[in-house]
Amino acid sequence: MSSQPLSDNATFPETGEAFITSWSGGKDACYAFWLAQQQGGHPAALYTMLDEDGTHTGSHGLHREIIEAQANALGVTVLFRSVPRGHYEQHMKDVIGEAQEKFGITSVVFGDIDLDAHKVWLDRVTDEANTIPRFPLWHYTRRQLLDDVLSAGFKSMIVSVKHDKMDTKYLGQIMTPELADEIQALGICPTAEDGEFHSLVVDGSCFATPLKVKTGAIRQDNWGHSMIQITLSE
Repeated sequence: MSSQPLSDNATFPETGEAFITSWSGGKDACYAFWLAQQQGGHPAALYTMLDEDGTHTGSHGLHREIIEAQANALGVTVLFRSVPRGHYEQHMKDVIGEAQEKFGITSVVFGDIDLDAHKVWLDRVTDEANTIPRFPLWHYTRRQLLDDVLSAGFKSMIVSVKHDKMDTKYLGQIMTPELADEIQALGICPTAEDGEFHSLVVDGSCFATPLKVKTGAIRQDNWGHSMIQITLSE
């Protein structure tokens, strides 16, 4: 069982219950996965939505090979979907159905913290997909969550920023308590629940081996993000 302080509003898979995790590659999804596992759930798979080309994730800008490397380190498979903008919901239902058929999952773990409107949407979509949503981080105090993620040994790198909110100098930096203090002093949520930046977990308590990655060029997408190229170094 986890020794981390959990919100009274957090929800978890039952002991032995097979679950799939909505996976971005970032710290919140990873910590939710780990807590669900620590509380007795059985992690059957991850699922990740990619762009229309089927190569990169959206706001994080991660190549699918990075997500596959994370899944390998976690000892689970990952299910991908290429999603045209505006068609997320149906693809989410489809991938849940695939996980039910292949792995017998009965719940989906999400890394959401406190955005009520998004949770209402997830509750509806999972209900229509005949599965149970689980929110291990729900109503976790934001800064406490980040401190607990770091204390539990998770190592994450900033890989995407909203370029009207954060300088690109933060891209490629590893999150530390000191960096969190610096970001918070700028008036930015240190867990980035409001989308100011996105992260990539490269090591943690549930990783068999750390990811070995290298950074490359910075690019901008059409929705206000600056992203740093991440590739496997070996």
